[in-house]
Amino acid sequence: MASIVKTPSGKFKAIIRKNGRLLKTKTFSRKTDAKAWAARIEGDRQMLAAYGIGGASMPFRELAMNTMRNGMAVHIYDRNFTISEKS
Repeated sequence: MASIVKTPSGKFKAIIRKNGRLLKTKTFSRKTDAKAWAARIEGDRQMLAAYGIGGASMPFRELAMNTMRNGMAVHIYDRNFTISEKS
């Protein structure tokens, strides 16, 4: 659900929430721009839901911890990569 609030500076902040959780915010100088942006973001979310494409089901930190527990962590700092010019 999107809401538009006027900030103390006179700008308009579009706030998008899902199940009470903050998803995105963006500030605009015109209220119509804030409404258009919010409508576009919500439309994109509805389109993805219609195709069965959901967002992330877990926070990145939890995903990273699960990956490391399963032994799938990639250690790019353990490798020495060199770049050479073509001959």
